[in-house]
Amino acid sequence: MGEKIEYRIDSEQRFITERCQGAIGLRDLRAFLEALFADPAYERHYDGLVDLRGALLELDYEEIRELLAFQRAHPRTSRGSWAFLAEKPLNFGVMRMFLSLGEGLGMEMEILETEREVRLWREKLFKERQG
Repeated sequence: MGEKIEYRIDSEQRFITERCQGAIGLRDLRAFLEALFADPAYERHYDGLVDLRGALLELDYEEIRELLAFQRAHPRTSRGSWAFLAEKPLNFGVMRMFLSLGEGLGMEMEILETEREVRLWREKLFKERQG
């Protein structure tokens, strides 16, 4: 059985891809972030994409605040640009709350709803990083 949250770090592209599956709660996210931050290949300036299409986020307001407090306090929290692919309305709503409460976290974040939006976002990001 695979993990609920799997990731791949592409050091050459300086990009992290995360794929979430099943019900995802606060405990899952904290454990995942602790593992990611401990990975020697992880660099906090890398950009990333979180694919939520196979997941159901089970986070309420207080849990989002707790997750953000954990991230704000952790010295390896990302400073890159991140996109969240959230096709399901519930996941989209949870991520809107996360982004709203997460202002000032030090990451650029946006929510995308389609693979086309992801392609456009990655193209724009690549051009910015080259320029």
